[in-house]
Amino acid sequence: MASTRRAILAAAAGFAGFVRAGIASAGGPRPFATPVAAPPLALSGLDGRVVDLAEQAGRPALVCFWATWCAPCRAELPALARLNRDLTRDEGVVMAVNIGEPADKVRRFLAQIGADGFPTLLDEERTTAAPWRIGGLPLAYGVAPDGRLAFSVVGATDWDDPAMRQALRGLASPTRGASLEGTAMMGGST
Repeated sequence: MASTRRAILAAAAGFAGFVRAGIASAGGPRPFATPVAAPPLALSGLDGRVVDLAEQAGRPALVCFWATWCAPCRAELPALARLNRDLTRDEGVVMAVNIGEPADKVRRFLAQIGADGFPTLLDEERTTAAPWRIGGLPLAYGVAPDGRLAFSVVGATDWDDPAMRQALRGLASPTRGASLEGTAMMGGST
């Protein structure tokens, strides 16, 4: 009993570090308390083209990290594909980043779930793990049009939920825009 309680307290303490960084558990997006510039992200897609988050400036992006072995990731990917399909260019884009797996495995998986046209970026070498603070999957970040991280969600999320869709669409509002000048970088400072 006491060892179980210690384990629960230790897990809660470890999770507190993520919460302080603006990372939340599933159940809704957690806004970042302090403006944080998104780390760089430029990876090759399944089509071989390099996609750069910086090229999305001026419109919201939802950056989602996932893997085929991750059961919650597998559960939410069809809804992410629908969300990406339903968004207009001005409302945003979904950037799905597969972590640590080869292109052929990712292609097969996406075809299996009926999302073979879903644009997916590949991070076979896991270079995004440290700068994006990937401690578990799935992990998603809402990136405002000005390049700041606006919110995060850890764990399986119902991306078909109107509230989750509105969280991303809401980033397109001109009132959210602000300069990156003087904002902190995630994992460091400017």
